[in-house]
Amino acid sequence: MRVALYARYSTDMQKRETIAVQKGNMRAYLAKAGWQEIGAWADEAISGATLNRPGIQALLAACGRREVDVVLADELDRLSRGQSHTAKVYERLQFLGIRLVTVAEGEITRLHVGMKGTMNAEQISATSRKTRDALADRHMKGLNAGWRAYGYELDFQLDARGDRIPGHLKVNASGSAHIVSIYEQYAMAALPRPSQPTSTVAAYPAHGAANGRPPRSTATRSEAPASSTTKLMSVAPSISVRRSARIRKPASDTPSRRPRE
Repeated sequence: MRVALYARYSTDMQKRETIAVQKGNMRAYLAKAGWQEIGAWADEAISGATLNRPGIQALLAACGRREVDVVLADELDRLSRGQSHTAKVYERLQFLGIRLVTVAEGEITRLHVGMKGTMNAEQISATSRKTRDALADRHMKGLNAGWRAYGYELDFQLDARGDRIPGHLKVNASGSAHIVSIYEQYAMAALPRPSQPTSTVAAYPAHGAANGRPPRSTATRSEAPASSTTKLMSVAPSISVRRSARIRKPASDTPSRRPRE
């Protein structure tokens, strides 16, 4: 039996060693079954809610070339967490005469696809809902619900047990001076409008550069009129939590958003 291994983990918050652990489990299963490994594919820090992953696409291409007899994964949700995607992969492998096997569930049947696919899809929905609720809760408490805006830095406050309380920010002196300068120049019409590009603001350092960190895009932005420039840096950044749900168009893999009711 020519066996292709597939491993995956979801986010950059998880460890790369997860891939090695999954491959170790699969190779132990291979040795017990007496099968032959012909290749291993993996997707690191990519959600299982989509099939737009280089690893899974390369694996399916190898299956299409009839190079594989069995696809082996550690668990079915490593292959995909989307209910329709799981069924799509299963049907494609069935058409090619390729078996789908996992270490946790054994040989996958339509019953596994229906039950496990539904459970995995519901887990994604529950995780998304809890994440949005947690961000909204932090926002209502006056805490930062995302990445810090330019001109702010982390404020390490500790609770009674000595653990850091997340979400507290404080003004960064260097960054705040740049923001005040930009608003003052804008108020005096020294900065051109967006239709007239210039390098005037290019002299300001990127977010985090003053502390030796690489530039990183901000998840939140603050806006204020020029008349409140001084007040701008003395209050917490204005953060808007968008209560929206991520959906996928049935005819494609393109994600889109819709407001939550």
